[in-house]
Amino acid sequence: MRPDDAATTARPRVAPLLVFAVGNPSRGDDALGPTLARALRVEEEFADAAHAHAELLEVVQLQIEDALALEGRSAVLFIDAEHVPGDGAAGAAGAAGAAGAADTAGAADAADAADAAEVGRRIDGVCLRRVRPARAAAFTHALEPGALLQVAQRVLDAPLPPAWVLAIGASAFELGAPLSAAARARLPAALALARAWLTVHAGVHDAHDAHDAHDAHDAQDTQDAQSATPAGPSPGCPQPRA
Repeated sequence: MRPDDAATTARPRVAPLLVFAVGNPSRGDDALGPTLARALRVEEEFADAAHAHAELLEVVQLQIEDALALEGRSAVLFIDAEHVPGDGAAGAAGAAGAAGAADTAGAADAADAADAAEVGRRIDGVCLRRVRPARAAAFTHALEPGALLQVAQRVLDAPLPPAWVLAIGASAFELGAPLSAAARARLPAALALARAWLTVHAGVHDAHDAHDAHDAHDAQDTQDAQSATPAGPSPGCPQPRA
């Protein structure tokens, strides 16, 4: 093998799963993504950088350059706050209700969360849904996940990985404000869904590797498993921000 051939084939390893945690830690509920990222970093999928199943990237906003990070991935998850109109108007009563929902989410068993990670649905103000490439709004530097996928579709010489959005209901985005009580109460449900997504898709990747070892020409079963989540918003999911 010529030296230039070796340089071409010896590409750096990338973790098969990519998680983007999006948000500004200094703007109230927009800190939901970074806050959940801190909780996720202890998960085993991120533990060993050399052999990790997943890579976690924290960004204030998605930029065009982030499309390059999708190359070589088997699945991608975007975690972000999603505005829920009127969510903060209920005051203390609303916060108390959200706290009760969080207790319920914490008590839910892992099988329910794993099922939600496969089929996509809303749990206690947190929505996991499949996202597809979509045109970006004009004259904007920050991108929504669908727009980032469209950029990646144009610039990467490879099929796009399947992608999901974990949208956490939010209402208060004031500069310098802490997380609202209602948003904080949704974190246990968000963490359960994120953990389940990691478990489901790490298993899909392992199945893919085992399948390739037996027959490198037949990966359809794994592709079907990765596409199990339906496109578009799930029942009860909030709509993406315009």
